[in-house]
Amino acid sequence: MPENSVCILALIVLSGVLLAWITTRASFPKRFRAKCIWVCDGDTIRVRRGWFRASRKLRLIGMDAPEGKQEFGRQATLALRGLVLGKTVRVEAIGTDRYGRWVSRVYSAKTDVSLQMIRMGCAWPYYAYFGNLTTRERTQYEKAGREARSGRLGLWAGKNPEAPWDWRKRHRSLFWRFVLWLKGLVRRLFGRGSR
Repeated sequence: MPENSVCILALIVLSGVLLAWITTRASFPKRFRAKCIWVCDGDTIRVRRGWFRASRKLRLIGMDAPEGKQEFGRQATLALRGLVLGKTVRVEAIGTDRYGRWVSRVYSAKTDVSLQMIRMGCAWPYYAYFGNLTTRERTQYEKAGREARSGRLGLWAGKNPEAPWDWRKRHRSLFWRFVLWLKGLVRRLFGRGSR
């Protein structure tokens, strides 16, 4: 096969991949109701809309729960299960994070699940991403965090609770730091959502 033919074929394949990527990109915000079918950890759930649709992983907005191997991680997961597992929730997805999860406001009945997790002392307000919240939400989340801490609720009953973002920094290998940096770079270059 001549060199020009190979270049043309490569260009056609690349164009097809690019076209498929552009047409499948999600536009945000997305609002829908879905059933929570799995609680992955204290700040991530999996939901499904209808029997024939694929499930979707959601990252709860405005809060950060302890990691599974971190102190109080299991309790945070169990608390979130009690709030949403098996229930139909209302979702407002605003974008994607670096793991491809939809960053979302999640409501069980009329309860803001992120706010409730903070109130119970099962999560920190996630100040680094407060830009995704409304002014009212920021105020509510900060107040709930202060009240849970002063009331020594949940994780605040421990001697020296460590914020999940600090815990992740200490436990992430150099390889994973590089992988996450590379994923973030690709998302910034190609405009793939925000956290």
